[in-house]
Amino acid sequence: MTDTAEARPRHRQLRWLCADASGSQRLLEQLHERLADSAVRALIVDDRFKRRYQDYLGQEYDLLLVSAWSGFSPNVLAALSATVRGGGLIILLTPAPAQWLTYDDPEYARLLAHPWTALDSPAYFLRYFIGALTASTGAPRRFESGAIEDMVDEFLGCIQADSPSAATTAISGPTDEQASVLANLEAASGRVDIISAERGRGKSTLLGYLAGSLAAAEPISGITALHPWQCSVALRQAAGSLNFRAPDEILQSGQRPALLFIDEAAALPLPMLLALIDCADQVVLASTSHGYEGSGQGFRLRLAGHLQARGREVHWHALEQPVRWDAQDPVEAFVARILLFQNTSGIQPPPSKAIGSPEVIDKTILADDPAALAAIMRLLMESHYQTSADDARVILDSPGIQLSGIFVADSSEPVAILMTDTEEPFEDALREAIWQGRRRPRGHLTQQVLAQQLGVEAALESTIVRIVRVAVASAYRRQGLASSLLAHLEAFEDKAEAGSALHAASFGNDPVSLAFWLSQGYTLVRQGQRQSGSHGGEALLVIKPMEESGEQLTRDALLARGRALATEPAEPASDSHCLWPQPALEPWERELIGLFCDGARPIEAVLPLLLIDRCQSSAELEAPWQSALRDLAGGGDWAAIGRLTGLSGKKAIVAGLRLAVARII
Repeated sequence: MTDTAEARPRHRQLRWLCADASGSQRLLEQLHERLADSAVRALIVDDRFKRRYQDYLGQEYDLLLVSAWSGFSPNVLAALSATVRGGGLIILLTPAPAQWLTYDDPEYARLLAHPWTALDSPAYFLRYFIGALTASTGAPRRFESGAIEDMVDEFLGCIQADSPSAATTAISGPTDEQASVLANLEAASGRVDIISAERGRGKSTLLGYLAGSLAAAEPISGITALHPWQCSVALRQAAGSLNFRAPDEILQSGQRPALLFIDEAAALPLPMLLALIDCADQVVLASTSHGYEGSGQGFRLRLAGHLQARGREVHWHALEQPVRWDAQDPVEAFVARILLFQNTSGIQPPPSKAIGSPEVIDKTILADDPAALAAIMRLLMESHYQTSADDARVILDSPGIQLSGIFVADSSEPVAILMTDTEEPFEDALREAIWQGRRRPRGHLTQQVLAQQLGVEAALESTIVRIVRVAVASAYRRQGLASSLLAHLEAFEDKAEAGSALHAASFGNDPVSLAFWLSQGYTLVRQGQRQSGSHGGEALLVIKPMEESGEQLTRDALLARGRALATEPAEPASDSHCLWPQPALEPWERELIGLFCDGARPIEAVLPLLLIDRCQSSAELEAPWQSALRDLAGGGDWAAIGRLTGLSGKKAIVAGLRLAVARII
């Protein structure tokens, strides 16, 4: 992958360049200018790159340039590198190594919670990555402004134009692996076939082949994906036997397709993906085995359970051999090793091995031990539905993140990991702005949910430890290791001079997960009203007091939850609310209604209070808004509520309700 290494046909090359800010900017401008009139298919991730990187998956490029001057995301480099064909070129443009470690990386604005900035970060991940990058590619190539044009000529010239590219040339026939899937997949109602593979294995091409092979038995109903261009390879291979249909179009049509293809399935929100599967007789979908985009590992960990509950016949198919580039491609090996995307199957130690006691993990040591870091990331990827290389950077570079773990005795192989984030109290001015709905700082999920959704203002001035991940190796589950890590966390905090008011965890609605947290002494205080795009369930928040102030926070949160439970209708679309006798609203609850009227609270946060107030107050809402409020509580859809109020869309309806409530309070 070095500048001097001879590139084999259909092997990609990776070049590491560094320059100062002005030199890098001139290089990017020159490259944009040259590519405007070039046949080279290029993707440049710099300040002009506006879309999400997931929007480009499923396409194919000759050249990828990622500029760390615009912010360095390991996810972006890992995912987009797989869009580069064999014989193509990948360029990583960075500050000089010493400068990169102290650079005010724009990516920190997304990765670090308030109030942390680049100045607070130890940059452990960058230190690790620079060392690993140097070992793989050698020292970065520095360039001067006067040599930019020659350098662009060199880069465009080293792209192997004679290498076969799926972007321009149809593959002559299916590979042996693709042919095996073709032979084993048949038309059958109720069947769901899932083609899973790492990127570059020909999943989309296989969908095109399948469209032709299944057409004789069943009429092809179409192919869908989050974006049309993500189906471009499948459509090209299908040669007219497939048509793209947008997911919303399919769901709203009321028709039931006999056969539906779904490409880049993990990029779709899980609830939408399940709805698409439900609306078709037979479904064939393709997705990446890593699945850290979109619904992440939720695709692998949760989809099978959802499909079994629906009575669908599920068949899994794996593709191992790359077709976009040759085997032993050095860039693929680099991404797997350095960006921590190793296969998580078959790596866990057998349960017969002795294990140690829970211990705090020193991130300083971890940054200098690539094998230990990779082992921890493997375990997190195996256990959690949305773990990615970006998480490695958050773990190492965020001052608030702490790790503890249980390891195989006398080794660095983890069998259980606990990841926490400490949410510190906000300063007075910011706390008031959050309460008034004018600010929403990065991070601090528990504090802001308690304050904004449950009306617990004191949470903003409390220290809360949020459990971000609990991961246990599959061979060691149901042995009490997660409980041991939580107990260790509490014992460790007891020894500290200043503890937290609460411990908290947020996770997707799942009976097994909820039962675990309740068994650990946590209390459920909130269930979200929307299905998560990642795990398909509503988000649950559980908390456990650690001191007296935390007990008061818990009581306040339970009061808000009690209000919500008391106002749930006896059955869908029921007019019966305030089923339990309710005390009059407290002054702070009336303040929340006032904040809603001012636009500082969402309707979901105050709907129970509005219902109680309507039941208890002699001042009544205007008739259309009484009906709208009742329908909202009963789960009515916004279109029907719009017909009642004469308004169109949720935003306009909520604005009208704010005005109607404001007139009577």
